Amino acid sequence: MERVDQATIQQIKHKAYISKIKFKNFKSFRDVEIELPVGFIALAGPNGSGKSNVVDGIRFCLGEMATKSIRVRKASDLINHKAKKGQVSITISEREKPNKKIEVSRTIYEDGKSEYEIDGRITTRTNLIERLREYDIDVGPHNIIAQGQIEKIIDMHPKERRQIIDQIAGIAEFETKKKEAEGELNQVEQKISEAKVLAAEKESYLKELEKEKDAALEYQEKKQQLDSAKATLLWQEYTKIQNQYEDNLKNKRELSAKAEQLKNEIASLEKIKNEKETAKNELAIKIEKIGKKEGLVAQIQELKIEVAKKQTLKNEKEEQVNKINQDIKLLEDSKKEINLKIDTINTQLKQKEQYKLNLEKEIEQLKQSQKISPGSDSNLDIEKINQKILENKEQLVMLRTKKEGIQNIIFHEQERVKKLSDELKRIEQLENDSNIFELKNQIESINKKLNELFEIEKELNRKIPEYDKKLLEEKERYATLKGSINANAKNPALEFISNLKQKGLYKIEGTLIDLINSEEKFQAAIEAAAGNRLYYVVVQTLDDAANIIELLKRNKMGRCSFIPLDHIQFQKNEKPPKEAYGWLNEFVQYPANIDKAIRYVFGDTLLVENIETAKKIGINKYRMVTIEGEVIEKSGVISGGSKTSTLVTQTKISKIEQEINKIKEERDSLYAQVYNIREQSQELRKERIALELKIRDKEAEIGNEKERQRRIENIENEIKQITENIKKAENEIKTIENEIKQKEEVINAMTLNLNKIKEDEKKLKEEQKKSFEQNQKRYEEILKEYSLIVGEIETKKQENLMLNEQLKKIKQTILEKQNELEVNKNQIKNLNEEMAKTNKNIEELEAKIAEFSKNIQKEYQMMQQIEEEIKKIAQEQGKQKYELDKIEKQLNEIEIKNASVQTRLIDLKAEYEKYISIKLLEKVSKSELENMMAEAEKRINELGIVNLKAPQIYTEKKAEYEDLIQKIKKLENEKQAVLTLIKEIETKKIKLFMETLQEVNNHFKKFFKMVFKGDAELYLEDPQNPFESGLNIKIREEGQKKDKYLESLSGGEKSLLALMFIFALQMKKTSPFYIMDEADASLDKENSLKMANFISQLSKNTQFIVISHNDSILEAADIVLGVTKNEDGSKIVGVKLSSMIANS
Repeated sequence: MERVDQATIQQIKHKAYISKIKFKNFKSFRDVEIELPVGFIALAGPNGSGKSNVVDGIRFCLGEMATKSIRVRKASDLINHKAKKGQVSITISEREKPNKKIEVSRTIYEDGKSEYEIDGRITTRTNLIERLREYDIDVGPHNIIAQGQIEKIIDMHPKERRQIIDQIAGIAEFETKKKEAEGELNQVEQKISEAKVLAAEKESYLKELEKEKDAALEYQEKKQQLDSAKATLLWQEYTKIQNQYEDNLKNKRELSAKAEQLKNEIASLEKIKNEKETAKNELAIKIEKIGKKEGLVAQIQELKIEVAKKQTLKNEKEEQVNKINQDIKLLEDSKKEINLKIDTINTQLKQKEQYKLNLEKEIEQLKQSQKISPGSDSNLDIEKINQKILENKEQLVMLRTKKEGIQNIIFHEQERVKKLSDELKRIEQLENDSNIFELKNQIESINKKLNELFEIEKELNRKIPEYDKKLLEEKERYATLKGSINANAKNPALEFISNLKQKGLYKIEGTLIDLINSEEKFQAAIEAAAGNRLYYVVVQTLDDAANIIELLKRNKMGRCSFIPLDHIQFQKNEKPPKEAYGWLNEFVQYPANIDKAIRYVFGDTLLVENIETAKKIGINKYRMVTIEGEVIEKSGVISGGSKTSTLVTQTKISKIEQEINKIKEERDSLYAQVYNIREQSQELRKERIALELKIRDKEAEIGNEKERQRRIENIENEIKQITENIKKAENEIKTIENEIKQKEEVINAMTLNLNKIKEDEKKLKEEQKKSFEQNQKRYEEILKEYSLIVGEIETKKQENLMLNEQLKKIKQTILEKQNELEVNKNQIKNLNEEMAKTNKNIEELEAKIAEFSKNIQKEYQMMQQIEEEIKKIAQEQGKQKYELDKIEKQLNEIEIKNASVQTRLIDLKAEYEKYISIKLLEKVSKSELENMMAEAEKRINELGIVNLKAPQIYTEKKAEYEDLIQKIKKLENEKQAVLTLIKEIETKKIKLFMETLQEVNNHFKKFFKMVFKGDAELYLEDPQNPFESGLNIKIREEGQKKDKYLESLSGGEKSLLALMFIFALQMKKTSPFYIMDEADASLDKENSLKMANFISQLSKNTQFIVISHNDSILEAADIVLGVTKNEDGSKIVGVKLSSMIANS
């Protein structure tokens, strides 16, 4: 037998060893302490003496937790029966430094709890194990060979033997990592599956939402096209009408100017006519004085006066027709004239103010030059008096100027009062039309209705977006639930068959899940019991099923199962046990014509409360299903767990479909109400516009009642205010006149005094006097100019103030009224007839007068001549009045047109304001715009109700979908990374296993050669699949050609090979000590000697503690410890040193 080579011995050399063991009430030991050296230690003693308890104590102290490994039923059994706690302490020393050691202890209490100590300090098992690892100390099968372990290795299955290599190689760690990775892979795949299902449904939902989005965008585009076309058309129409209105105003201004000119000419003729009338009256008086025969002249005069009155009345009637529509033109022209005058006055005031400043400077200079240098008191007196005279004269001029200005204002204010009084009379002649008030009441009523409709429409418009949002939320829920239905529901064959049914091809009832219903509490049971049969298709005949299957094959649409009603067989039900609810088909709702199909699928299954109920009924008697969906087959197979119910989902989908339809109906109802309200509002607006036009027509005739009353009040207040102002002005003039009188008296007195002083001043130099007089003259001229300019400025300011007041008050609405033309014509006709009759009477009287004395003939002829002239003047006035009447008619027609045009402008502007922000189209004709509007309106009507929020929601949901796709891609990458990791783990695992096996095999071969002659080898049954393979041992003895296997060897050879196998494993993971508990039990003397020699060589640098009865082992040991047992328990009674035996 070969000796163990030194390399192998050095390989198992360790720095530490067990130097002492103390037992205190541990198992059979009461109080025992032993010291152990390095080397080969043998424990010997009778059976039951407690030898194996030493091994148990070592394992216990070093942290063993398995009670089976330390041969007890429970932990408290480790305590000696005479004590309440047990303890084992082990001292571990270092070879090179014997004084460096640690003591570890473990105490066990009656309650089974343990307490650990290191060097007397309490610690935890984890800390203890970590500390022991510093010395490579571990407790396990690789360094402790327990009783029967050799036989176990011999008898174990090859796969179990291979698993020992797995353990030594640390394959478990790789397996753990692999399982973790596979678990992570399952999670990732589950997430991918869920995400893909969700993505598929989101994609479906997104496609539907995209249609709504496209419809909304097209609606917005067409609405914008419609609005742009409508806005442009309205603007074109408005511009056209505006131009017409401007042309009318221009014609009105021109005609008004002509009318004003004619009025002036008529007034001038009226003045001449009045003068002629005066002369005629004087002649008539003279004639009457000469002869008053029969009062003929007086009669003629009275008749002529009557004719004149009627002519005047006729003229007034003719004028009255044309006066109504003049105010607007006059006021507009007055407004422009006043603005022009104000601008002119402001310019003039600016110039005059500057001129006034220049005069003030020159006056100041002259005042300074008038001062005479101090010389005598008289000079000073003259200077002072002269200065006072100048000041008083200046004040006098100012007073007079102020007086003139006030007088001018009074004159103008009196003119204004006259005009306002005339205007007031004219306004008061207009009659009130009560019909306008009624029309306004109708408009007020319409406005009230419109406001009510507006509030209702506003509330409806607030609700509609809420319904749109609800609809989209329900659709998304619908899509999500549809996605949660299992793969069977998405079978393309089912969709293909559904299309056949819709087309009416073959006698297809439908998929079973679509044909049944139930109460919600039974749905889990029904779905579990039916399983995939829920997706069987019910057809009337077997031929229908065969034909459809042929179509599925031809179109490659997948597979499907059918239930032909004409051939299906089902189990006839007996009376169900009382513990059951009943047969399951009794809880399914379905059409009567598919009864056979329902009995086939559900008729053989009992519905029970739970599994306990099923046990009571009896397993293997019936097929049963619980309320929660556990299925118990007759065979005894049971299935259950957690699963989302497709039927529940279908019910939820059905409810959501109903909710969607309900929301659509409610939303459509809201839209219908909105459209109805808009139609009502449109009709009311048309009615209101018609009433407003009627009011405008009435007001065009008689004027606005409210405005007219307001104007009357304004005019009366204005007249009152002006009258008060005139009175104040007159009082002010009186005060100014008194002040003027006082100033004149003061100036006269000062002048007398000055003249007196001047006479006394004869010594004044002539040049000084001349200069003084010149300066005085210039001063007075400038002062006069200054007074004039101040007066003009004051007058201009007053005039400006007056004009501004007038301008503010020209805010009146232009009153329109046209007298009944036919009435006036009839009146004029009657007047003409009456005048003709009167003139005939005059002619008869004149004929009589011709017979009078020739003394009055001459005067009478003169009077007739004057009358002829008056007649011509009246005719000329008539022509001019006719022309004026004609012009005023034209003005009236313009006003009527303008009223209509203005109404149209108002309507167009009001309509256009809705589109004020819309960009107008350029270079597009009216017909093109109308076509665009028609096309847009048609498409909008075709689109119907659209969800305007769809584009925004689509963008959000698309982003969610894209995020989901990115998540799926990321998960796919994670999956690939996990697969790569699993592959790497598997590769490393195989590599490590093979390296470990190779290393153990090499040690095994060496150990074999140390004990036997020949070769031995560990080999895998299936090297291609090492982790599915078993590990066997084969040997070839020296000189033999055939291999022997473990099974064919003797018991002793098997034990030695097993021991070599164990030590080969230990060489992979060496330990500071090895313990063998009767590992040599099955060896004969020769093999025992081989084993003893083998251990002896290995123990040179490693501690071996061997329990044995074999003399060969005991003789080979360095130390033999004897273990005995008496009444006090086990004891170690003797020590034998092999070196001492050798010496002796």
